[in-house]
Amino acid sequence: SNSEYIQLLQNAGATSFDAIVHLAALSSPGFCENNASDAWKVNCPIDLLSFGAPIIYLSTDQVYEGTKSYYQEDTDETLPVNVYGRTKLAFERVLLGSNVLLSEKELGGNSTSDTGQYMPETKSIPSPNPRSTILRSSLILAGTTPLKNG
Repeated sequence: SNSEYIQLLQNAGATSFDAIVHLAALSSPGFCENNASDAWKVNCPIDLLSFGAPIIYLSTDQVYEGTKSYYQEDTDETLPVNVYGRTKLAFERVLLGSNVLLSEKELGGNSTSDTGQYMPETKSIPSPNPRSTILRSSLILAGTTPLKNG
């Protein structure tokens, strides 16, 4: 679990960081659907907040519904349709300091294995470092139009 990983870091003497770059993910939608608890632990790593360092977090374009080939972060509504997208969107919201990680509509999706039961309670989440940054893969990998063949 994340708590065990954090404990290992602390036991090794890692007690403070200038920044944390979180690139890890359980990113296979099928795997996440069948292992929702693990997906929430890895993709929504609340325990990292305990270090107080800014977190640079790589998210995904799967926070959107998937009906378009390119999304505009400023104008398109987030609506993840799988566990993977929900876990990534929830941690985006954690880093933004939101009191609501996912709306009822966002929890709806097409998932049969995750109805939010693994989602952290917002009252137990420490405040994120305000210098944390979220990078969505669609914004990194694509320009104003989708990449050919990708």
